[in-house]
Amino acid sequence: MSLLHRRRGSYATTAAVIAALGVATVLAPLAPGTAVAAASTAPAPTAPARTVALATAPAADASYPLRSVTEKLGPGITLDRRTSLTGDGWFDDQVLTVDLAQPAVSTDLITAGPGVSDRGPISTAANARGAVAATNGDFFDIDGSGAPLGAAVQGGDLLKSAQIGGRVQVGITRDRIASLVDAAIEATATLGGTPYPVLALNTVNGSSPADALIAFTPGWGTASRSRGLEGAPAVVEALVVDGAIRSVTDAAGTGAIPAGAFVLQARGASAAALRALPIGTPAALDYRLKDELAGRMNMVIGANAVLVRDGAVVQQSDTSLAPRTALGIKDDGRTLVLFTTDGRQTLVPGRTLTSVAQQLISLGVQTAVNLDGGGSTTLVARAAGDRQADVRNRPSDGAERIDPNGVGVFVSPSSRGAGSLVVRPRADQAAVRAGTVRADAVFPGLRRSLTVSAVDANLTPRSLPAAIAWFAGRARIIPGAGGATVIAPAGDGSLAVQRRLAVSASAGSIRGGISLTVLGPLHSLETSQRRLALPGAGDAAAVHLDVTGRDAQGYAAPVELGDLGLDYDRSVLRITADNTGLRITPLRQGATLMTLTAAGVRTTLPVTVGVTTTQLYSFDAADEVSRWTTNGTVPAEQKLLLQDGKLRLDFTARRNQGITFTGTPALLTLPGAPLRVRVSFTSSRAMQFSSLRWVDGAGVNGGFLGPAITAGKQSIDWVFPSGTLFPIRLTYFQAVETDALKQGAGTIVFDSIAYDSAPAIDVPALGAPRPDPLLSPDGTAPSSPGTWNYATLSDVQFTAAHPELAKVGVAALKRIGTQHPDLVVLNGDITDLGAPQDISLARKTLEAGGCDLVTVDAPLPANYTPDSASGRFPCYYVPGNHESYRVNGQGDLAPFVAEFGRPYRTFDHKGTRFILLNSALGTLRGSDFAQYAMLQSALQQARSNASIKNVLVFAHHPVDDPEEAATSQLGDRMEVALIEKMLSDFRTSTGKGAAMTGSHAQVLNVHRLEGVPYTVLPSSGKAPYGTPERGGFTGFLNWTVDPTQQADGRWLTGDVHAFAQSVRLTGPGSLKVGGKTTVTGTLVQPDGIAPGTRVVPLRYPMSVHWIPTSGLALGSGAAALTAAKKAGRTAILDPTTGVVTAIKAGTISVRVSSESMREYTGAASLAPVIGSTVITVKS
Repeated sequence: MSLLHRRRGSYATTAAVIAALGVATVLAPLAPGTAVAAASTAPAPTAPARTVALATAPAADASYPLRSVTEKLGPGITLDRRTSLTGDGWFDDQVLTVDLAQPAVSTDLITAGPGVSDRGPISTAANARGAVAATNGDFFDIDGSGAPLGAAVQGGDLLKSAQIGGRVQVGITRDRIASLVDAAIEATATLGGTPYPVLALNTVNGSSPADALIAFTPGWGTASRSRGLEGAPAVVEALVVDGAIRSVTDAAGTGAIPAGAFVLQARGASAAALRALPIGTPAALDYRLKDELAGRMNMVIGANAVLVRDGAVVQQSDTSLAPRTALGIKDDGRTLVLFTTDGRQTLVPGRTLTSVAQQLISLGVQTAVNLDGGGSTTLVARAAGDRQADVRNRPSDGAERIDPNGVGVFVSPSSRGAGSLVVRPRADQAAVRAGTVRADAVFPGLRRSLTVSAVDANLTPRSLPAAIAWFAGRARIIPGAGGATVIAPAGDGSLAVQRRLAVSASAGSIRGGISLTVLGPLHSLETSQRRLALPGAGDAAAVHLDVTGRDAQGYAAPVELGDLGLDYDRSVLRITADNTGLRITPLRQGATLMTLTAAGVRTTLPVTVGVTTTQLYSFDAADEVSRWTTNGTVPAEQKLLLQDGKLRLDFTARRNQGITFTGTPALLTLPGAPLRVRVSFTSSRAMQFSSLRWVDGAGVNGGFLGPAITAGKQSIDWVFPSGTLFPIRLTYFQAVETDALKQGAGTIVFDSIAYDSAPAIDVPALGAPRPDPLLSPDGTAPSSPGTWNYATLSDVQFTAAHPELAKVGVAALKRIGTQHPDLVVLNGDITDLGAPQDISLARKTLEAGGCDLVTVDAPLPANYTPDSASGRFPCYYVPGNHESYRVNGQGDLAPFVAEFGRPYRTFDHKGTRFILLNSALGTLRGSDFAQYAMLQSALQQARSNASIKNVLVFAHHPVDDPEEAATSQLGDRMEVALIEKMLSDFRTSTGKGAAMTGSHAQVLNVHRLEGVPYTVLPSSGKAPYGTPERGGFTGFLNWTVDPTQQADGRWLTGDVHAFAQSVRLTGPGSLKVGGKTTVTGTLVQPDGIAPGTRVVPLRYPMSVHWIPTSGLALGSGAAALTAAKKAGRTAILDPTTGVVTAIKAGTISVRVSSESMREYTGAASLAPVIGSTVITVKS
């Protein structure tokens, strides 16, 4: 068979097979009529793969989905993405299922270019071929030629054989049946009429026998053919053009092979035989696939292992966690399953090969192989209506790796049916799929931009009709090119009512539409960045900014540019629309405070452009060498010394080499919030990448690869990503060269480290937090039949060695007892340490304060109500992080569990389901994964249980720290998103109230997300972290539950009791009849039970407890004013605002009561602290 007549197939062999072929120490000709035996790619019979039966997963290995989305890409083609939490951590899986029996569906190998050694992004290769979806494919020679290691057949044509040494191959026949395949080749080079065996076609040579004959065709590409031959003697290449030897050279060649030509390569003793052939010797190359099944393959791709055989797991020696790509086969070869799972990310480490196999078996896969993983793992797909496929997973390198080939899935256009219109919000679809943008929601009176595209019956793109008719009921429609803008009806001003808005589009018989959710009126605005610091001006420095609105219940939607009023310095910035967000383009160096307004709601964003450079470090200290250690592939082979007073690193020919700082941390800590850091140095050689790493303000390691290193003097910049938590401490630098052919010994002389800072800007001080109706302004709450109350207390933090704050615990509980709660939730950090003696003191303190501690194994009777006269009440203890601490650091909860029982539980009380969670180790999964099963079950049962009216969830760590540093919150932010989703789904689907309470941050705060209020409790003993005017004070909360209220009503109300040693009110002294004035005040808080100096304003988030006095009425609104006049009162005070309205002449005393914090010595010690001021009303 001639060179131009190729068949699909691959080749793999071993030394034993080569010997059987007659290739010994010389290039031996084949006897006339001799058949060339095919080398099998199956594993050697002496080492069969062992299969392991799958056991049923225990409950502890349950999976809890954060996202689970199914997308139809074509007939019989679905893409499922599932991000889920298990006991082993987070998994982010993508499953592409392809029904190969569908006539319109086909598959094929996709390649980066015409040569097998060409490399490029999988998305580029997929779009070049028009694929609807694709994954990366075979393992490849990443450090050298770039060629895949296995066989490659595309469209029935054999592109290359497998690397010698045995590879797994999988393929799909022309009649669309997938299976493993023995893709060995039989190939012959006929030279001067004599046939010679050719062992491999277009392969890297690292594992070929010393005397093998290898063939290269133009399909090899332009990569060097010397890979694997470094140091090999007597390498000879013969170039065959037009059927004759054109040249013979004593080295492996590089560059393109002419069309119609081929190259034969030999080494060792066989090279002499090839060298002896005269120029002009007739030559021909013939190759084919040996196996009959292989000969029917339309595509073949290589893999490195069989993961599943006959529906059972094949045991693997590789147990590492990594991103993975796998190809599975089920339904006797009629269904293809392409599986990718992300990894090597902070929260998503990846899967083991066994875990991948188990997942595939759960999907019904009977056979599966492992494709290239790690940074290569990529899945791309084309959404219905789109013309290009985009990346659907998160490659671990931060971007697509350049790979040689992949598996492509194709759909042919439909010849029947009219198809449909696809209507979508004009939004970043990747953000929509990730759940970070909810573009299918809109606020009353605001807009949502839509796009429209057309597809045929197979969901392949078709041209869009010229005339589109739109309909959206009462909404206003503004048609435009490629879509329309919908302006939602203004609504009735309700805080809660959500409505569905159906938008339809049609063009003749082609129809489509979308359903939008109209939220409650816009209540607040927020931007995706709290501050924008742009390093320079110009289009290349432009950034995307999302503007998100929320209604009063916390439901969110993007706010588009058309609905925003913007005030900013237009000489500094240019702002344009970017899908649902904004594109901010810096025009010149400077600073501006951007003000954004929509529907009467306002927010601001400071923006700076430009930098000031400051040198941080100069590498010239007398003890410089002692401040650093070497790192990289083999640190011991590297050496540090001084050259002309600067630090020099000498390294050998390795992949990674660098330095790690071991000196005083402050020397490499960047002050403030710099934009970028710059390392200046001189390198003796060029290298592929640079790398810089650091530790952020939360102690988390960060960093990324930087640009290539050139030979000579240079400076490399690293720009800190948005959301970086400052301050930053630099830790190490590396130079990286992954190409083994380019690795070599060299030196780097370090000169300096500098950083760039933004221009100064005056940022308005944070004002008082916006009041949330969850916290009562005056301590009052709705009262209806069935209402009841409970209290919360946390962060007292005493120890057995330092028990002073235990007195605060007793006194606080005694004060709580005067509120007659049905129960008290102790939300963690009651102690400061968790050793047995500390936990024993906790029990004594709590019981002395009035607690009857309730354990899981000794529950109270249903709806138990304590005797208010007894001074006793049930207490439920939720552990905090400090209950797990010891003097020397992190410990465990063993003493806590021994004293108080299991640290998580659920119970019901008067229609409320309490769910108490353990976050002692900073995350729920890390603290005890089993509690997730309890949480899920408790929510599921509450959905259908008519007696459960609402749900309250408690954990010591809050989902969000209200302070900007955000260091006191649940550490796993994906876990936070899962908790928020579980609660929001419950609330939205049932209409029942759900709320979550945390502590730890010690700043009283309420924020709402998707219908759920999240509260952070104040400290009750230890000095709080936050500023007093924004919730940084001590106290406790008494809560009222009204089971008759709906989720969007006041079903839960908190009364905030702040501790005080003194209260001061400020008023005008006198006021005229009909006049108004606002009475303000402050309180001074004690330090524990000792005198303190913390001054706290009497305002939200504190509840201000006004006292009715003679002549002064309390009330809000016109009806209250009328009643006060009828009662002959001198004035009325609005307890929600502190505004006094004078009614008639006289004198009034305005008084406020606040909780004291004295050591408990009896009932008299519980007396409140009173503040007062006198106002004379004059006629």
